[in-house]
Amino acid sequence: MTTTTKTAKTFNINDIYKRAIISVSNHNSNIEVHTSIKGNEYKGLNLKLLDLRAKKENYSDNTWLTQKDMDEMDLTFKDDKQYGVQLFTKKDETVRYYTVYNRQQLVEDNVQEKMLSQIINEQIEAEKSADKVPF
Repeated sequence: MTTTTKTAKTFNINDIYKRAIISVSNHNSNIEVHTSIKGNEYKGLNLKLLDLRAKKENYSDNTWLTQKDMDEMDLTFKDDKQYGVQLFTKKDETVRYYTVYNRQQLVEDNVQEKMLSQIINEQIEAEKSADKVPF
């Protein structure tokens, strides 16, 4: 009797990153600007990934948040089944990933006020830090 053993194919994060670049490289539609909740613009592969998801889900808002952003602002999802977009950062030869969620996936109660409050608090803290003069 012959037995066969199936081995699971494993990928490291660098392989996944390379495959993601290849899979979205043919995406030539008009790409819109997508930003983090803190106002930073996404670029390159991440921009393409967000643009594809936004178009697929018909999101009209191009603002994205991490789980950390949501926790800091005490924001919640509209329902339990929410899927984010895996984005990548590459530093030296290390590729890392993180997940972001579109603002339209969140409960709308006070989202705008919480976002504005968070931004204002960060600006106040930055100004306080800038005012400190080392002796």
